[in-house]
Amino acid sequence: MSFSERTNTTRWIIISVCFLIISLILWNTYNFFLIFKNEERLKMNLFVNAQITIVNADENTDVELPLQIIDNNTSIPAIVILFDKVVSAKNVPDEILNNKKKRDIFLKKLKSENEPITFEYAPGKYQTLYYGNSALLNKLKYYPIALLLIVFLCIALIYNFYKSTKMATQKKLWAGMAKRNRTSDRNTFCLL
Repeated sequence: MSFSERTNTTRWIIISVCFLIISLILWNTYNFFLIFKNEERLKMNLFVNAQITIVNADENTDVELPLQIIDNNTSIPAIVILFDKVVSAKNVPDEILNNKKKRDIFLKKLKSENEPITFEYAPGKYQTLYYGNSALLNKLKYYPIALLLIVFLCIALIYNFYKSTKMATQKKLWAGMAKRNRTSDRNTFCLL
């Protein structure tokens, strides 16, 4: 009986350790998500500052760095809006920009992903930057779901293994009991 209790305790320890490891992985994934989201917000603030510098540039202003900042944004979709008109866009397909209905749906999606940045590009004149999550951030968002799916599949596999092992043990027990009964029936038959 102590062997069975020891195995049961060992199983619960293993399950607890696995649960702890999975919880740590999910927590770290969430922290990575927040870090990347903040990094993207900082990149978009740099993007806004580059836009302001270019709009307010004169012939003596060095615009090389602001242009590099704008050109190097290759993963974050961004749209700058002024009075419901698109001033500039980056990483947004043309079919969305040219179709007002698709653009409005896309802007709602961007608003739900991130808080828009309103900035003053000239005294008293404001533009709004709407930006979405990068492809990396969207993939990272689905990573915990994939991890949980893998964990549930492993749990199902382990459960089926223990269930089949238990059934095999029971079958062996019944087979042994049947064999013993046949032997005792033969012995009884021989005695008669």
